[in-house]
Amino acid sequence: MQQYIKIYDQTTIHMKAKSFIAFFILSTTLLFLYISHKTTLPTTTAAASIPDLKIRPGYTTYESYIHHQLNKTLNPKLREIWKTRDWDRKIRVFAGFFGDLKKKNLLSNSSKALSVGARMGQEVEALKRVGVSDSIGLDLVPSPPLVVRGDFHRQPFDDGSFDFEFSNVFDHALYPEKFVGEIERTLRPGGVCVLHVALKRRSDKYSANDLFSVEPLKKLFKRSELVHVRAVDGFGLDTEVVFRKKPVKFVSNVAMGSDDLKLSVEGVVGSIPLETREFAGAQMIVKIQTRFCVKLINQELIFLPSVKGYLNDGVCDAK
Repeated sequence: MQQYIKIYDQTTIHMKAKSFIAFFILSTTLLFLYISHKTTLPTTTAAASIPDLKIRPGYTTYESYIHHQLNKTLNPKLREIWKTRDWDRKIRVFAGFFGDLKKKNLLSNSSKALSVGARMGQEVEALKRVGVSDSIGLDLVPSPPLVVRGDFHRQPFDDGSFDFEFSNVFDHALYPEKFVGEIERTLRPGGVCVLHVALKRRSDKYSANDLFSVEPLKKLFKRSELVHVRAVDGFGLDTEVVFRKKPVKFVSNVAMGSDDLKLSVEGVVGSIPLETREFAGAQMIVKIQTRFCVKLINQELIFLPSVKGYLNDGVCDAK
């Protein structure tokens, strides 16, 4: 009898410990979001007026929306499935998707990649396994070392941080325009965003919006161009939509120095270290120490992504 009591006590303690951990994660996450959102997000969304995109009602505050999302993210049964039964299967499928994108030159081993809404990090692990080693995930609940804490409505990254961003949680965005705006802000010019969305079926009860065609995405991605749309089988999501962020044009306050190209972009003055400067007729090609090159075409400096990271023999390989 004492043995059974001892086992019962140990089980009770274990269950209480798990409950405390879940409560602690929920509390710290809500505190993080409260601190990071001192400027209150709007109570209405501009996306509500876009045809073929419906925002689901029922959220009285942003905190209630976050709490609803965390009910899924912190569900212990789901997290156990994500870590065990689903882990290898999802990595294998995501690796297939990313491998196809590499063949299309939309992703490379030198890309700095972000998975938005990565949960336990299967997408991140898949990116690393196909050779994209500089990859990280973002989610409300961190999962070190693959996933850091953050809200996709306000990413905790600097402008132009990534070459590639992937997400299959667009339907969880309460503010789709902010979701897309943050992706475009943190993507470098020429960077690629890949979304997996559901168009032929409705998403689960944790979704915050319903998407009925690709047209709303084309309206939301104001600083990007549509690359392709194709059918996929992605864990309940049926369509892959790919956008490329447009190059930035530098048209003012240009000064050539011996070491730096100094310029002004949308009011922000920056300086780019030069390695060489090539002149070919009306074009000036500049080799810089990042994944970009600059062309002077029709008196405009065009900031373009370099496929290989640098110029090759004075020729810009950007497309």
